[in-house]
Amino acid sequence: MLLRNDPVGAFVDYPPIPIVSAESGPLAGLTLAVKDLYDVAGYPTGGGHPLRRDWSGGKPDTAPVVQTLLDAGARFIGKTHTDEFAYSMNGENPHYGTPVNPRAPGRIPGGSSSGSVAAVAAGLADIALGTDTGGSIRLPASYCGLIGLRPTHGRIDTVGLQPLARSFDTVGWFARDVDVYEAVARLLLPEDTIPPPITRLVVATDIASYVLGYAERRVFEDVLERLFRIIDIAGEVRVAPDGFDAWRPIFRAVQAYEAWADHGAWITEHRPVLGEGCGSASTGPRGCRSPTTKPLLPRKRSYGNTCRHWLAQEPHWFSRPPLRSLCRWVWRERLWRPIAAGRFRCFVRLD
Repeated sequence: MLLRNDPVGAFVDYPPIPIVSAESGPLAGLTLAVKDLYDVAGYPTGGGHPLRRDWSGGKPDTAPVVQTLLDAGARFIGKTHTDEFAYSMNGENPHYGTPVNPRAPGRIPGGSSSGSVAAVAAGLADIALGTDTGGSIRLPASYCGLIGLRPTHGRIDTVGLQPLARSFDTVGWFARDVDVYEAVARLLLPEDTIPPPITRLVVATDIASYVLGYAERRVFEDVLERLFRIIDIAGEVRVAPDGFDAWRPIFRAVQAYEAWADHGAWITEHRPVLGEGCGSASTGPRGCRSPTTKPLLPRKRSYGNTCRHWLAQEPHWFSRPPLRSLCRWVWRERLWRPIAAGRFRCFVRLD
């Protein structure tokens, strides 16, 4: 890392190699930390495992998403810890330890983007890149009181990113305030070809009931009441008539299957010592080679088609508008507020 001090254990102890960035640009004066799944020229990509780090060697090129931020003036200060192969939500790495949660010392920071979230929450970095496959931006952001959302899958280039499960992997980032967050969004998220007007509102009741706690629901209902005054109400829908509990095991099985497809050969050849979450070098993650997993892939595609069906209707808000539009609109209309929910503090967005 390029910092002299890392009191929260956020950064991987790579020898410091300065990385050139633009002297001016929308991110000039801001510091950037990068999860150790992204390639940065001259640095290994360790993916949370010391053997993978040694095997990797210095990468010849920088991932395009990282380069975009460097070209906008962000100053690189180091690579951050991740859970082993990014295969956990806790932030507890059996080889490198657990970064400190600066907002709740003694509690986990969340993973797998654990080092990135700790670096920003501790004020060591202004921006930190992470990834979100099954919540690895959203969960740490909620644990550490930062802004962090999952962009639409495929919206941001993942070239130069060590995968976990390719059909779920997304690029994400953390920031402490919405202005910095939006500045990054303007760079990484391309403009919609034809920005759709918001003409009507459809509420996905099963999504709302599944993800909203008591404090969030109060804010959500208050926002809906205000929206109903200016946008046509198009009713309610249920995205998952069979319930989301039927979706979860399919996600877990397909995630393990895809992770082994990318890393199984390397694990089998190098026989690394793996933590409990990743299984063993002989078996890999639970279910990763189960003969019952592959038939689940059509069911996964079917669920995706259901969501795309609703989103393909005439322009409306389904459960969230495009991220860039969301940030600008919420901020302009002041439809946001900080809330306290148990031990977590986060900013509730119309998300």
